Amino acid sequence: NDAWQATLLRLMEPWLGDSRVFERSNRSAHDGGPLARTAAAHLIGRRGDDGPMLEKVLGDPLKSVRAAAAWAAVERLPSDHPAIREISEIASHQSDQPAGAMSMARLAVIRGDASEAEKWFKRAAEWDAASPVPRRDLAVFLSGQGRTADSIAWLEDAGRVDPDNAEIPYLIALAYAETGETTKARASLEQAVQRDPSFSRAWYNLGLLQNSMGDTDQAIASLRQAADLDPSSPAAPYAAATIHLRLGQIDQAVQAAQETLRRDPAHPQARQLLQQLRR
Repeated sequence: NDAWQATLLRLMEPWLGDSRVFERSNRSAHDGGPLARTAAAHLIGRRGDDGPMLEKVLGDPLKSVRAAAAWAAVERLPSDHPAIREISEIASHQSDQPAGAMSMARLAVIRGDASEAEKWFKRAAEWDAASPVPRRDLAVFLSGQGRTADSIAWLEDAGRVDPDNAEIPYLIALAYAETGETTKARASLEQAVQRDPSFSRAWYNLGLLQNSMGDTDQAIASLRQAADLDPSSPAAPYAAATIHLRLGQIDQAVQAAQETLRRDPAHPQARQLLQQLRR
């Protein structure tokens, strides 16, 4: 079933580096139906493939397949590539709708046209008063321009639109951390994990911030939460190891460093820390 194959491919996106996902997406790009080829084109573009497979999906007979590949690889394609011209025409045609305005904003960002990007982000936000997405993306863009205060204002607006969204206070916390307002950053991170207790990255950042504020016990507890929620990442156990070491808790530091190396055997800092502890 073409729709089911496309759904399966969409679900595979977090595992782009897996050889089985690589093979499945290539196979679907060759012999899948329209929906499966479109989903495969997105994966092929996202995985950084600049070889024959990307050119194949960029040259597919179906516009939806070509567009999916082009949007996924848009930042790597030359500005004069036919695929860029095609998605620019699509975006322009749809620019009287919020999604089209967002596409116009994204193209302007890639071109480095900041004023044009801001104009289209704001237009999308104005037209789609019920969605936090244009406000969030505008805030991220403004933050990248060094306009942190404006970024926070738009994020707070996004939070009013979607008060249950845990990502919004997380992004607000990052912005406050940039401005050195650690108390506000901590409060926003606590709000993020309250809204979504499975938000591992928010737990990790909260642990780092708590440690910087001298609350080491709470920091270790937050980092433990982050480590449990994301069992493949070495970041949280390594951060915990450094805190245990500073506190003189050698056994706990050894255990955390060993857990870091179990997750990433090549982790140089954890290996060095463990050697130091053993000496």
